Amino acid sequence: MSGLEVLAAFGLACNVMQVIGFVHEGVQVGKTIYDTGCLDPSLADATDCLAKGLEDLKRSLETTPKPLNRDEQELLDVAMGSLDTATGLKAELDKIAGVASKSKQSAALRGWLRTIMGGKRRIEKLEKAMRSRREVLESRLLLRVCNKSDAILIQQQNDFDELDTILRGFVQACGRGQTSLDKLIRNESTSVKAHIRSETAHLQHSLNTSIVAESGRVQGHVSSRLEELTLRETEKQEHERLLGSLRYETMNERRNQIQSCHQGTFQWIFHSRKDDDREFASRESQDGGEV
Repeated sequence: MSGLEVLAAFGLACNVMQVIGFVHEGVQVGKTIYDTGCLDPSLADATDCLAKGLEDLKRSLETTPKPLNRDEQELLDVAMGSLDTATGLKAELDKIAGVASKSKQSAALRGWLRTIMGGKRRIEKLEKAMRSRREVLESRLLLRVCNKSDAILIQQQNDFDELDTILRGFVQACGRGQTSLDKLIRNESTSVKAHIRSETAHLQHSLNTSIVAESGRVQGHVSSRLEELTLRETEKQEHERLLGSLRYETMNERRNQIQSCHQGTFQWIFHSRKDDDREFASRESQDGGEV
């Protein structure tokens, strides 16, 4: 195989081992919940890890080079079977988590578990299927596909440090001749959980930062709006005080004291001069007649 094909095979085997480990943990959590009737605090962690393993395995299957030799094809079959088993287990765990979130009391959860005992049998069936695939991988396939010499060759490549942390750890373990599947799975599981926790913490930090920034923006907008309303109210009050200062109680007193004029005042002031002359002539004429 070429260097790319070797690396792809290591990546696929690494992802299969992750899924095997997470399925084992998820099975134990599910069986414990069915046996005790109590929600296991590890349920969310097991479901998250299983989802991460499924995502990585799907991506690895999509990028597996073709054609494949016999061992690689067998590894591919194990990987696809593991994908189906893990998907089924995740559906069972999601079902338990969904009921648990709706059941406020443990008694309600226990009642549901008693009526759905088929769930435990399905989990045990998935466990058995994954155990058979693990035996195939551990007995012969891992040594054939991921041998020590290929692992050393990969580590000597210039871009080895750019590989995913989990894959690097798997290659290094194979390069040391470490073939115990239990130990490899524990190492991979620990690395993946640490990665998930780191990503979760980073996401939470980013979310908190966004919330703080948005809160600051909203608070600034509210403060600006309050200042604007306060300024308008102040201007309104000042305007009313100005109008009030222009009014006083006796400002209409002189106008109220003006009395109505005599009806003949206008005639006395504005009557015509000719009218006076005619009136004077008329009076003289009357006086002359009497003499």
